[in-house]
Amino acid sequence: MTELLTFSQAIEKAKKDNKDKKPYIFLGNGFSRAVSNKFSYQELFKEAKKSASYPELSATAKKFLSKRHKNDLEGIIKELHTSQTYIKKYGYDDKEIKKDIRLLMRILLETISKTHPDLPSTIEDTKYKNCEDFLGNFEGIYTINYDLLLCWVINNSKTLPTKFNDGFGNRSDNNQDFVEWQLGDDIKANLLYLHGAMHILDNGAKAKKLTFNRTNIPLKEQISSYLRKKEYPIFVSGGRSEDKLEQIMHHGYLSRCYRSLQSIKSCLFIFGFAFKENDQHLIKLLNNNKDLYVGLFGDEKLEENQKIISLLKEMNSGRENGLYFYDSSSAKVWG
Repeated sequence: MTELLTFSQAIEKAKKDNKDKKPYIFLGNGFSRAVSNKFSYQELFKEAKKSASYPELSATAKKFLSKRHKNDLEGIIKELHTSQTYIKKYGYDDKEIKKDIRLLMRILLETISKTHPDLPSTIEDTKYKNCEDFLGNFEGIYTINYDLLLCWVINNSKTLPTKFNDGFGNRSDNNQDFVEWQLGDDIKANLLYLHGAMHILDNGAKAKKLTFNRTNIPLKEQISSYLRKKEYPIFVSGGRSEDKLEQIMHHGYLSRCYRSLQSIKSCLFIFGFAFKENDQHLIKLLNNNKDLYVGLFGDEKLEENQKIISLLKEMNSGRENGLYFYDSSSAKVWG
């Protein structure tokens, strides 16, 4: 039987075993879902048909969506990628399915933006305080969430902005409405968006981050303005793990974030991550020469939790680094 620690026990053990060094945290979709179910895959799927890009989908894709029961846009994109592979092998034209894949990725992004809370004030102060206390346990943050919640928590805090550095800044033109990520800025960065984020956009060879304090315009309003101009955030959602990794390795900012996660040798906590097949590019890095503390939601005997436990025990077999599990609900991330 697997021992399930409380979050407090896990933090205490991690610090003791690592000579009081603070661990790092890897945040999955469960971090955002703990605030609102609007961030769940099921809710995003329901809203997808209301996207401005939905009418551009082919009749075949629309029919496919209407008959789907899995309620997971990323899962659908993955299946279309698989279908595209077979279509190409048989020598058929794959233009339409390629277009649908691109559109579905855009629809996912537009749906996240539409369902997202408008302003930071939407979140209660007590939730911000609880999340600030949670994040204060860690040396650095890696996240695969696209939304603005983590950004809002840090900006709402008096202490976290000096503790967590995302590597964005301006070394030349201080009159720009945004800040940039440039080569070398990653050296001290300890807040990294592994799959991109709504407020981080392409800027040629660089990446740019939208900010409120340079424009006095709410971030969601700025993002919506860019989307209307068909300028899209850096956003990894390729369906299959290999497609996601290809997007990451072909982008300067994302590849630096990926290599940063790969380089961690100290303790890593995982919260709200489902260990899906299409995230294998990340999973193989999580157990890379470091003690791992994995949060489980609900009863450890649940099938999905047993799959996670079995997967990680198999990965950890024969290695010296420790593997521990804790009750995610005991972390009380948002209270």
